[in-house]
Amino acid sequence: MTTVHYQNKMQKKLGMKSTVNIALQKSGLIEACYDAELGAELLAIGKKHFFGENIAFTCGVNHLLLKKAGMASKLAKLAGLDDGNMPAQMEQLFATYVQPTWGDNVVNVSHNTKTYLKGTWTTIKARQAVRELLTARAEIVQIATSSGLNEHIDSHVVSKRLYKTLKSNESPTDKEVIKRLDAQALELLQQLDNSTTRTRAPAVTTAN
Repeated sequence: MTTVHYQNKMQKKLGMKSTVNIALQKSGLIEACYDAELGAELLAIGKKHFFGENIAFTCGVNHLLLKKAGMASKLAKLAGLDDGNMPAQMEQLFATYVQPTWGDNVVNVSHNTKTYLKGTWTTIKARQAVRELLTARAEIVQIATSSGLNEHIDSHVVSKRLYKTLKSNESPTDKEVIKRLDAQALELLQQLDNSTTRTRAPAVTTAN
């Protein structure tokens, strides 16, 4: 369990706070990183305790997922991404957080994940296959919840909305994003199947 101090608007005005013990949920962190306001709150904590790159990377992956799913996103700035199209922002995320061997912004994904992404990145970017980043996001969220927030959040007072989100065992936004991406993939398969059917040569029959 993790100790969390939080305030609602009235408590903040009065200089009061509530203290609770919660189990930080990975799904709760993912959901918070889909929200620009909550993401900024988390990023501020992360930067003070040297895990800000984990929050920024998670926000960046979520930003790309939202764009790919055709949903609005206000997360680019939190992730340090410039305005640009999908391939450009994917490249910036990769070049900032994954590709370098070391650096303040490099996230600690597993060797296998980093090797896979480096080896297939050209194809991933060309296909705008943002879902290929989900494994890396899962690894970083695990780190952020276990050795980041879990160890340092008790030294901060957070908003009530962030507290409630972090203890949630589901991410409604992530579910909606994946649902839309699944629908896109199915539609693409159907289009390819229809295209193959139309271009297939008709069978030739001969009389006996």
